[in-house]
Amino acid sequence: DVARNVCFCLIDASLRGQTIHAVAPAILRVAVQCLVRLPPRCRGPVADLLVVLGHVGQGEPSVMAECQREVLRGYPLYVSFLEEGVGETLQNSHFAELILLAAVHDSSLTVRTRKILGRIETRSAEDRHLIASLRATYSTMFPDAL
Repeated sequence: DVARNVCFCLIDASLRGQTIHAVAPAILRVAVQCLVRLPPRCRGPVADLLVVLGHVGQGEPSVMAECQREVLRGYPLYVSFLEEGVGETLQNSHFAELILLAAVHDSSLTVRTRKILGRIETRSAEDRHLIASLRATYSTMFPDAL
């Protein structure tokens, strides 16, 4: 379902002569809506797509605002999936990055995100390394956010 809907968005954009920037918000919307229905083993690629597209609108203010809004809509899902801890480290890294990205775009989520990541860090050495790496990356990109 997700792949088909994303393909339709891309084909429609291509037929209209639009770039991925123009359809990123629509793809994000579809992906967030579909994420809830996917089994844990299928969430990773969709989460990866969300991370990539969550950064697409950089530079174009109207597209960026729409992309941010769509990423924010999925925040409760990302937190739930990350806290479940079901899935591979790579999948969990995508959900951790999505909640960081949401906190960057909405400062009201910063404290909650810090607490969530703090809990995740205590699960294993692998999770601790993952969260430390993401924090380092995001503190470089967005020094005032986290």
